[in-house]
Amino acid sequence: MSGPIRVYLVDARSIWRFGLREALEADQAFLVMGEAVDHTAARQDTDFARSDVLVTSWPPLRSGDLPDLGRIPTLALMREGAEPSAGIRALQSGAAACLYDDLGAGDVRSAVRFVHEGGCLVDPLVAAAVTQRIHGPQRAVPQLSEVEAKVAACIARGSTNREIASETGLAERTVVTVISTLLQKLGVPTRSAVAAWWIRQGSPPGT
Repeated sequence: MSGPIRVYLVDARSIWRFGLREALEADQAFLVMGEAVDHTAARQDTDFARSDVLVTSWPPLRSGDLPDLGRIPTLALMREGAEPSAGIRALQSGAAACLYDDLGAGDVRSAVRFVHEGGCLVDPLVAAAVTQRIHGPQRAVPQLSEVEAKVAACIARGSTNREIASETGLAERTVVTVISTLLQKLGVPTRSAVAAWWIRQGSPPGT
């Protein structure tokens, strides 16, 4: 039978470290190997290198503290009020997991166990910040007028401007104007892109 999961705690607040130690060692499957007020002190402690998982508060409280979270599997617990972007920095620094620290004792143990087994955990707010950084801010779905929606549906069916005019009762010159407005509103360059957008919204060409 394997021994307990050996955990090392890093935070400048002794009360925080005490609470985590109590939460972890309430279960014999966990053993707190040591504690440090910052990452510099942790790296100088021989028990740090012998630990299986590092649990650290995030972001670091001490200025000049240089965390190296990739040395052993790390669970970064973000303090209340920390911006989700701080979680991105934790992940970039090598953390395997980044969660807010409002977890119950059982959740903390589960998270440590999951990280020890090679898992990755990311708070939904941090995950959203990562997605936004990769893809940019999510654009709101443009709201089309009734006329614009009819023209978009016709474009999706492959109709020409003359056919669109016949189907909608608009003058052909007005159809050209509406299509130009659609291209601008949707931020797309071509009619085929308008058709693709219309279909993606769940509006079939026959609408």
